[in-house]
Amino acid sequence: MSDLIVLTHAQRKLLKKLIKRGQKFKNNKIPIEQLGDLDFYNFDALKISGLIIEEYPYMPDATEDEMNAATTFLITDESLHYFEKYREYKFEQFLNGVVWPIVVATITSLVVNTPNWLPVLLRWMK
Repeated sequence: MSDLIVLTHAQRKLLKKLIKRGQKFKNNKIPIEQLGDLDFYNFDALKISGLIIEEYPYMPDATEDEMNAATTFLITDESLHYFEKYREYKFEQFLNGVVWPIVVATITSLVVNTPNWLPVLLRWMK
C-alpha cells in the first residue's frame, strides 16, 4: 500500500482526537477556537500531509491579516478513512512478514524431507 501516509504515534493520536472533535460539527469543520491546546508541530505535519485543510473565508472588506487567518479546519475524507487503511497495511505487513514465511518454510521442509520419511510412511500404510 504505497498510498498510505506514514504518521508517527503522536500524529495518529492527534488525528484521532481531531476526528472525534470534527464529528461534533457540521461537515467535519472544526472552528479554530474549538481546537484547544494542540501540539502544533504534529498539527502542521497533518496539514502538510493533506489530512487537514485550512479554510479561509471570503471577506471583501478585510485586511490582509484577516484574509490570511484561517477560521476553520476541515477534516478530509482521507483522514476519516486513515485508520482503516492503516489496519489493512498492518495486516498486510503481518501476512508478508510472519505468516507467508512460515507457510513457505513448512512446505519447503516437507518437500525437501519427503525422500526421508516417505519409505517409513509407506511401511506404516501396509
